[in-house]
Amino acid sequence: MVRLTLELLQQAPQSLNPASQRQLLLRGFKIPSIENLGGTNDAYECIDLSDNDLIKLGNFPPLKRLKVLLLANNRVSRIAGDCFDVLPQLMSVTLTGNKIEKLVDLEPLTKLKTLERLSLLDNPVTKVKHYRPYMINKCGKSLRILDFNKIKDKERKAAGLLFAGDRGKKLLEEIAPARAAGKDQPEKAAVEGGRVGPSPEVIERIKKAIAEAETIEEVTRLEKALKSGVLPEDLAKAPEKPEEQPAEKKQKTEAMDVDAEAKPAKAAEKMDVDAAAKAPAKTAADSSGTSQYKEIAGVRYERNIIDKAVAYAKDGQISQKEAKDLWETAMDGHRVTETERRTLEYTMKTHKYTESAKKWMTERLAAKDADLIGKAEDEVEKSGTSQYKTINKVKYERDILDKAAAYAKDGQISKEDAEKLWKAAMDGSRVTLIEKRTLEYTLKNNKYTDGAKKFMEENLATLNKADDAICSKAALKAESMQVDADSDLE
Repeated sequence: MVRLTLELLQQAPQSLNPASQRQLLLRGFKIPSIENLGGTNDAYECIDLSDNDLIKLGNFPPLKRLKVLLLANNRVSRIAGDCFDVLPQLMSVTLTGNKIEKLVDLEPLTKLKTLERLSLLDNPVTKVKHYRPYMINKCGKSLRILDFNKIKDKERKAAGLLFAGDRGKKLLEEIAPARAAGKDQPEKAAVEGGRVGPSPEVIERIKKAIAEAETIEEVTRLEKALKSGVLPEDLAKAPEKPEEQPAEKKQKTEAMDVDAEAKPAKAAEKMDVDAAAKAPAKTAADSSGTSQYKEIAGVRYERNIIDKAVAYAKDGQISQKEAKDLWETAMDGHRVTETERRTLEYTMKTHKYTESAKKWMTERLAAKDADLIGKAEDEVEKSGTSQYKTINKVKYERDILDKAAAYAKDGQISKEDAEKLWKAAMDGSRVTLIEKRTLEYTLKNNKYTDGAKKFMEENLATLNKADDAICSKAALKAESMQVDADSDLE
């Protein structure tokens, strides 16, 4: 475990990420808490604190330039209420693989007015009922991507309806109840109660509570209480209960469960009002994952279109009404991208459409109107006009870097994207040394899918073998020339 000291900040690697942002790499040091970040002199747009041991998020100094904060694979279970008040430009927060359990713990994130991208994947809180609608409703329109999945207008409307009016307020109180006022101040309570020697009974009760604790935070709180010798309020107020109490508790729990099941059902009825106007009278499509895209045999498709088509085809075929809904889903951005078009064609190959549905969809897919079908995915934003881009005094191909940055915006580079990068490097029928170096740089600094990584590594390995062969030929030629020179001397 390493403290975040000024010395560590000075020695930590620094680089430009694919988005041309200066980043400070502090990952993998097992840092237990955030401190001394003022020593960065607000010089970075991105700080990577992934793969550490952070438990509570807070104690940031004013960092006006910071836009991206990477905190994946820590043990974060709490976020300080004023955590982000001093980060006015923060746009992207990645908290994948942490320990956040309650919706109320996400309140500091919902106050971020500049937040555009947020990931909470692999946190217990994502399994809480209505988690996604709650975050969409609380974060407002600034949040565009949640858990690597684009937020659509339909979701915003549904979330607004779900939490509207008195019924919505009651639902909020149920799924995200306010935290108890005294729960966050165990140390203060211990001081006010006086530091006296604990009795054996108090020690026993605290030890029992530690054994039954479910979170690291709870264990830490109880251990401090054990050292201070003061019984926490929640344990002090709990009297010894008779033997028959568990049965009574079970009855109460069952009654609460029945009530809890009834309330979400009523809220769901209101949420379905908007969906019923567009969705067919079939079982709603179960999501096959959380990312926007789904890769099948190395080809990328739109996940939500695939899921809907599977649900619609459960009765044997897809009707014209359902085909129209699939088209409307693809038209969410007022145009059909190449990936969405490819996905619709895939559904026609893998599912049975009625004759009218097939004819209707075929006519739409055959349209040449540029307003309907575009190649927005291939339109890559350029980071500059020169052919090369220098990073840490090393020259790279700007076009390949820009494309890799664009392809990685959804979280990872697919095999299809990797093939496009390779094709871009092969524009002159061969891959130059700089192009090869650039491809290797994208592998190190971007996340590839397994299929994409394998494809790129195999092609780069072919280049390495070719380089070795050229070097061997050159060496043999040089040796031959030396032998000829020696014979001439004789």
